[in-house]
Amino acid sequence: AGRRKVNHGISAADNSLGSAFSSLVYTADGSCLLAGGNGKYVLIYGVRDAVVLKKL
Repeated sequence: AGRRKVNHGISAADNSLGSAFSSLVYTADGSCLLAGGNGKYVLIYGVRDAVVLKKL
């Protein structure tokens, strides 16, 4: 489930669903999670409410 078929016609390069975070780190107080990778954004998540607080 969730895997691409050989002839699907969409590559990871042109599919935003193909991207993933490669780096995750919690803030010192544990209230936020910073996530980044090869994409152009770093996201800051609020841990308690599980929401994106900021997209940098």
